[in-house]
Amino acid sequence: MRKTIDQKTLLDRRFTSLSVLGQHLWMTLQIHPKTNALGVCDWTFRKISAYSRGGTPEMLERAGRELEGEGLLVIDADNEEALLTNHIDLSADSGTVESAYLGTASPRLREILVRELDDLRRQGKRFPFAWDEISGILAESDDGIPGGPAVPDKEADYRSADMQD
Repeated sequence: MRKTIDQKTLLDRRFTSLSVLGQHLWMTLQIHPKTNALGVCDWTFRKISAYSRGGTPEMLERAGRELEGEGLLVIDADNEEALLTNHIDLSADSGTVESAYLGTASPRLREILVRELDDLRRQGKRFPFAWDEISGILAESDDGIPGGPAVPDKEADYRSADMQD
């Protein structure tokens, strides 16, 4: 699968206000081969730093906190997973979306993904399949997940910037 980063990213204030280290981590996670179609990736120093030299676990943690502060990343350290917010690949087929969701161990990240998918559906965004093909995932929003945002309000700003078309 070919992964690209949209040039409009350079117009997003949240991205341009990041440090070089924060930008590097965000771009690395965007194109990392282990980042799935829903934006879930490993959150371990060795796996993330396999494609660069000179980093330390402390640098990764600092950059990760910076991305979280801007609403661009949600980290679940207990499950060693992170979620790039609003990274959902709208060209993915239903099997890929379902596999990516089921492969996510973190209940918190799954909760956020259900909300992001539901938001996309309400906004009229389309996958190359009918929304009912992932109705089992969308139904999880009714399974006792409390209402309200799962990520700070900065995520709403991110949606409006629409870094991923």
